[in-house]
Amino acid sequence: MGTSRKSRTRRVQCSFCPKTFTRTEHLQRHLGSHGVGKAVECPECGKEFMRKDVMKRHLSKCQFKLKPIANSPDGSQPLPSTNIPQQDNPLPDGLSEPPTLHPDSSTAQSSAETQFLLPETPTSDTIWNDLDFESVQFLFDPTFLDRDEDPRLQQIAPSGFGVPCINIDPADTFHFLERISSKETASLESRYACSLYEREWASQELKNDMLEQDALITEAVTPGNPVAVQSLDRSCVPHPLLETAHEIIQQIKTVSQRSAITHKWTPQLEKDCTRFFSPGNIERFIRIYWIAWHPHYPVIHKPTFCMADTPVHLTAAMCIIGACFSPNENDRITAKPWLNSVEEIVFTNPYFGDIILHDEATVNVREIVQLLQAAYCVSTFQISEGSKVSRRRIRRQRFNMVVSLARDLNLFNITHRNLDNLHENNFCWASFIANEECIRTMLFIYIHDTAFAIFTNYPPRTRIQEMSLDMACPETCFQASSARECFAAIKTWTSHPLWKCRMRLRQVVEVVLCSDIISTTPEILAYLSHLGILNLWIVCSALISETLQINSLLSSSAQLHLQPMRRAIHNWKTAWNQRYMIQDNFGLPKEEEKEEGEGEEQRRIRIPARPGDSWRRVGFFRNASEYWLLVHVLIERVEEQQRGRVSGSNSRDGGNGIGRPYTPSRCDEAAMVDLKNLIAEHHRGLGGFGLG
Repeated sequence: MGTSRKSRTRRVQCSFCPKTFTRTEHLQRHLGSHGVGKAVECPECGKEFMRKDVMKRHLSKCQFKLKPIANSPDGSQPLPSTNIPQQDNPLPDGLSEPPTLHPDSSTAQSSAETQFLLPETPTSDTIWNDLDFESVQFLFDPTFLDRDEDPRLQQIAPSGFGVPCINIDPADTFHFLERISSKETASLESRYACSLYEREWASQELKNDMLEQDALITEAVTPGNPVAVQSLDRSCVPHPLLETAHEIIQQIKTVSQRSAITHKWTPQLEKDCTRFFSPGNIERFIRIYWIAWHPHYPVIHKPTFCMADTPVHLTAAMCIIGACFSPNENDRITAKPWLNSVEEIVFTNPYFGDIILHDEATVNVREIVQLLQAAYCVSTFQISEGSKVSRRRIRRQRFNMVVSLARDLNLFNITHRNLDNLHENNFCWASFIANEECIRTMLFIYIHDTAFAIFTNYPPRTRIQEMSLDMACPETCFQASSARECFAAIKTWTSHPLWKCRMRLRQVVEVVLCSDIISTTPEILAYLSHLGILNLWIVCSALISETLQINSLLSSSAQLHLQPMRRAIHNWKTAWNQRYMIQDNFGLPKEEEKEEGEGEEQRRIRIPARPGDSWRRVGFFRNASEYWLLVHVLIERVEEQQRGRVSGSNSRDGGNGIGRPYTPSRCDEAAMVDLKNLIAEHHRGLGGFGLG
């Protein structure tokens, strides 16, 4: 192992510029800046360029840029004005007309955009199939940029698409999964702050936010300030979250007096609780939650979120997560005593009893969805920040309660209805958001269950067959700041030609497993590529869960299930790579669009240009390609196991880095030993690649 770490990291140079990269996905993203095929046109003056990056440089200096333009660059007209009833729009938008939704001008160019990568590892070599290097070598020729068409493209392009689609692996090393499984006990901040750059950026934004709040207070009490008297008068008004803070403290006090997992209630503990859950701290921790955690759990709708109207158990759970991500170390330390207390507040809720005993007229589905969101937050911070006993309690007891409650109310079948028949006079923003929150909550409960299977070998409590949920809607719809903006995004989404291909999660996984979508149904492939990073990650996680269950089969029947899994990972890989060739998601801006002038690391994590939009960035599921690699490796292990049964002996390490079949040591292995060993063996098989 020591010699492998000293191995020199292989760097691959871009075919079109001097830049070099150590990871295939980094090079893949970089190659998106090089246009291929037809000329790209400046959206301001109409001048054509054969390279997209050259056009972008020209665009920054284009003399027509400052001139008023009657129509949008792509010729689209503004959407008709929508008169949304005010009672359905809790936030005033102040817009006279809805915004026209289309991809950024910097990206609304030619669709002839593709990725080219040389195979650099044994794993990558295996996916080139029958394509020899000579058949695609012309693609690496820089002069190819000056060619409009080439008949050789048709030999490697998938049916129905006019751009090259090289059959490359989305990832070949585990970086995110290696870090997240490296320690059984690791803080939320260290697990999910996916890079040093992101961690420093988020911390700096939080500090700036706090400084702005302090500056407002200082300005209010400055002598001679004309608004000082008014500000001081406002300071005498009780804090709007005072009642929320009081209710949280009272609930913690109540559960502490009858709970076996919380601290014994004392006057000193009450002072500490009052200090931690003060109105100012609650407000600050919730701000941290949106910046640091919401991108990883995009379920709660920020534009309509109101702390005063949110159940206290959800507010308390969000506060704990915010404190765990705080740049102030004291916040992270003082949050520890309240982990079990907030857990008790959530899981002693009457809805977690036998729901069928409740009167249907008294069951509020919206309240239950918010309770499940709070339960997810509790599971998240206890798994990372809690004690060994707390983590085990979450895995074995609490999460079973979450799944049971969702099943009792049939929430795994929630879908949107009649979105394509919406009109401005009957669109209720609050109803759409409540439905979408429910869908996303159930999707993440399912994903949380698969995560237990991946990281701790815990038997899944849910199956893909019961997931008759809609996929998550495009982020532009969910992140819209007003009813009018949301309605415009929904109309763009539902009027897209691929809307007719819309499927539920169970159907998507079935299609990926059972159909050769690349050659027979290219429109389904296009639909999958438009789903976005979040939905593709969910589908890939479902494939991992199914693969782990195949691996557990003790008979040769496992071989019957391998062919659908091979087809599934190939279909998913093609859809993932196809994302780099499309300009939008169902006519809406892609969530990972890059801005001109961003650095490589900033582009990778998509830091928004405006600090107030930090909650819109893509979370850790941008590493979905590593989940695909995990499925790929697991399938190879199952195949190795089957070959060993046929031959009567297991083969040793080969050129592909496959050693022994993947045989989990035991169920509910909290130390994640099996996953760590699997990742380590895979990296050893690569000869140290990616470990430098």
